[in-house]
Amino acid sequence: MQKFHQGSIAHICSIVPSKKIVNSQMDNFDEKDKKKIIKQIGVEQRYILNKDKEKISDLYLTAADETLKTLSWDKDSIDAIIVVSQSNEFRFPAMAYYLQGILGLRKDNFLAFDVNLGCSGYVYGLNIAYNYIANGLKRILLFAGDTTNEVVDFNARDTAFLFGDGVSCTAIENKVCQSYFCFKTLGEGYDCIMAPYGGGVYANERG
Repeated sequence: MQKFHQGSIAHICSIVPSKKIVNSQMDNFDEKDKKKIIKQIGVEQRYILNKDKEKISDLYLTAADETLKTLSWDKDSIDAIIVVSQSNEFRFPAMAYYLQGILGLRKDNFLAFDVNLGCSGYVYGLNIAYNYIANGLKRILLFAGDTTNEVVDFNARDTAFLFGDGVSCTAIENKVCQSYFCFKTLGEGYDCIMAPYGGGVYANERG
């Protein structure tokens, strides 16, 4: 277990994309099946990226603008951007670099990097940010987001009703506050959540 005495969440902004999917209206499953699945998972509607009108970077920027406006933070007071995602809009550069440039954040003494993680990614990102705060940084913007529906099979009953897209921006500042992190990793189950295509030649050959 890790314990931190410095680091506090100042604000969280979550943004969902514009395209809404109502699970009861999905036409590739029969009515009885749909009702059973919706009752089991408790998800009645979701939002996914409308690729004709928006990109995941648009959502990040909207979340960042709302966060900075709410907190009235001077952009020069921000020390780092961390982006946690498995839905990279570009092959390179890192999304963190892109956001730093578009937001007009300072260049000197500034950290910016991406972390390739999915479900547990937000907690890992928060832990990384708290480590930097404990070592002297004052303000960090942590972005987390995924467009999971890019890899979901909409004809598979175990996944078609469950996943939505979205992003968040969490503002973390150097303040006295106790926080605790405890991690457990089950790497042997990697094949249960593998999307083998798109990771490079080697990954494609393995598929």
